[in-house]
Amino acid sequence: MPVRRLPRRVNPALAKGRPSAKAAEVVKRALPQRIEAVNPEDMDDGLRMAGSKILEELGNEYENDRQLDYVGEQLGRFVKNDRMFERAGVPVDVAPTLTDTLGQMSNGVPMPYIDKINKPNIERRVHTKVVQNPYTGEYEIEPFMNQRTGGALVTELGHNVDMEGEDKASEYIQDHALRLMGFNPTRGPKGKVDFYIEQNGKRIGVDGQTSRTGWNPSVQAYAKVIPTQRESGGYGYGYSRHGRNTKANEDALVNDIRISLGDEMDGKTGLKRAMNNMIEAGLIKNDTWLRGKAYRADYDKVIMPVVNARDHYKNKDLDLHAIAPDKVIGYDMSDVRDKVDNIKNPNRLNIAYNAAANQKGEGRGQISVDVPRSAIKDVTKENPYVAQLLRILK
Repeated sequence: MPVRRLPRRVNPALAKGRPSAKAAEVVKRALPQRIEAVNPEDMDDGLRMAGSKILEELGNEYENDRQLDYVGEQLGRFVKNDRMFERAGVPVDVAPTLTDTLGQMSNGVPMPYIDKINKPNIERRVHTKVVQNPYTGEYEIEPFMNQRTGGALVTELGHNVDMEGEDKASEYIQDHALRLMGFNPTRGPKGKVDFYIEQNGKRIGVDGQTSRTGWNPSVQAYAKVIPTQRESGGYGYGYSRHGRNTKANEDALVNDIRISLGDEMDGKTGLKRAMNNMIEAGLIKNDTWLRGKAYRADYDKVIMPVVNARDHYKNKDLDLHAIAPDKVIGYDMSDVRDKVDNIKNPNRLNIAYNAAANQKGEGRGQISVDVPRSAIKDVTKENPYVAQLLRILK
């Protein structure tokens, strides 16, 4: 949607709640042709009252009370938007000009306002959206609202930024991606899905992940696979007799899972059925945490910012660096489950050793599967405002 250049912002004094008489006259001239088509019930009382106070100070005369109401609400809209921009760090003399000065991205949405003044070592992006003014029919720039705070949505990029209560920078970016998709995500309980959103009247669970450019996204099918008998020699799976985990034990556990599954699948039996057969035969422990995210309740969708290798390394140890992704992808778990269930070639399985928490307790194997390319979606295609989050704005 193109952003039209509007003649209505003449004087930056509007940002302070006191537009010039000339600005009010511009609004007045643009309104008459639209007034009759607007339903009075759609008017916001708070905005109209704010605008009416401005009109009283201006002392302008209008043809009738209805036009006065609409001009008042229009001015109230301007003040509300400018105030929200100012609280987000946009200078008072810049906020009224954003419709005319912000560039447009290639997908048709406006650029975010980039603020490097309030925090010089951090890039702050004040997110914006384009809306059609119901009274003038023109397109205007407004703040993209953060439904959690009621103010403009602001993303800070850099080290030790204000993550709005999130513990990890990656989850902070995932949260803002969901907000730019139009959702108001809430956090899931610890140990469960990362976020919940409301979609079509239903609560949807969203797993937040971060990937690296060039990597194939994978989905965790089974998280705690512990064979009950050994196919290889050596000590117990978790630890050596010296109380220390060994690479030999890790390799042995992975190898045992691969051998057992390969025999069960044999190119004829799907992964899910093969695992169920092995559980029934007592070859694998039927642990509470056996099944991975692909089969757990509430894991309905995945949101996945993708960052380059250099940026990915910044959060190798502590996830405290908020990184603008190269792209944001996602998929519906329902599009993946059937394909995971029916994989019959054990060579397509990614089997790895997964150490128990703090290296204590019983080691386990983890089975993941590459997500089919057909299931992966570029989130910015259906939700263009997410592009305001990307590393390269174009």
